[in-house]
Parts: sequence; structure tokens; C-alpha cells
Amino acid sequence: MNRRHVSGLECYQADIANLEEIQPAFDKQDVVVHLAAVADGGATWDDLLAPNIIGTYNVFEAARRAGVKRIIYASSGSTISDWERESPYGEIVKGDYNQVSENWPKLTHESITRPSGLYGCTKVWG
Repeated sequence: MNRRHVSGLECYQADIANLEEIQPAFDKQDVVVHLAAVADGGATWDDLLAPNIIGTYNVFEAARRAGVKRIIYASSGSTISDWERESPYGEIVKGDYNQVSENWPKLTHESITRPSGLYGCTKVWG
């Protein structure tokens, strides 16, 4: 699916918040890369709900129904805000590596999320 037609490729245009409308795009696909979202930090909940929450659910459900084996879902730095205000991450951001111990705790997919604003929340919940 894409917002506009791409010459030489089969493209679907549909409302991501409408599961039945997007379903045909998932048939006979091995992998889905999900990048659709409203990324406006000033967007309201009403702006974000359909594309970011319902749309993401629909992508995963359509993929499940179609037997898609893998989904690649893009996250955002907006899901882990303000770590740079704490040590040792602030020092790392500043490039003061000599202030950082060898065994500093790494941020991973298991780290606590800290969404900044509603957009960050939708990327965590998506």
C-alpha cells in the first residue's frame, strides 16, 4: 500500500483504519513493512487514533489473516524520551565518554518506555 501510485509496481490505496479495505494488499505477501502513521507531535488524540492505533491493529490482523510470516514495524525515538537527562546517557549524548563506566546499562527493547506526548504513546501501544 502506498499513498500514491508507483510506476511499475502494483499499489493499493486504502484507509488503514478500514480492515476490509486493506486486506487485499496482504494476500500473497511474505513480509509487510508497516510505516504508516501520523507523526505530528502536536496532533490530537482524534488525529492519531484511526491511523496509529486502529491502523496498526488492522495491519497486524490483515497480515495474520493472510498468513504473512513477518511484519517489520517502525518505532520512534518518541517512545524513549528523556533518557539523556540521566547519567550515563547524558554524558554519552554529549560525547563525554570518559565519564561513562565500562559497565553502563544499555538501553534495549526491554528498557522501560518513556513516550513523549500522544504520538510517542501510539508508537508504544501500536
